[in-house]
Amino acid sequence: MEAKAIRPFIPSKDFEVSKAFYKDLGFEITYDSSDLVVLTNKDASFFLQKAFSQEWANNSMVQLFVDDLAAFFEIANLLNDKYKDAKIKPIIEADYGTTFQIIDPAGVCWHIM
Repeated sequence: MEAKAIRPFIPSKDFEVSKAFYKDLGFEITYDSSDLVVLTNKDASFFLQKAFSQEWANNSMVQLFVDDLAAFFEIANLLNDKYKDAKIKPIIEADYGTTFQIIDPAGVCWHIM
């Protein structure tokens, strides 16, 4: 068996706000239904659901690898004022590499590497 890809299912507190947030981060909607979308950027994709549980959202983490961390950080910082529930943390050197965190509008934590 050889794994080809993995797609997590991510909750949204406000489905339309979350779709806009991820589009502003550079993802494209490649599948769209009334309660589920697939958001894609190159080879990375995930499901965004019109479903929410605070406990689920606050305990969800995703690691995303990008080709230019500084550029992605600049894009993310531009969204800080636009999305009041989103949070962008500064770039840090962690034991596992250079990273920063984005907390999306629902509370999901993304580790950007």
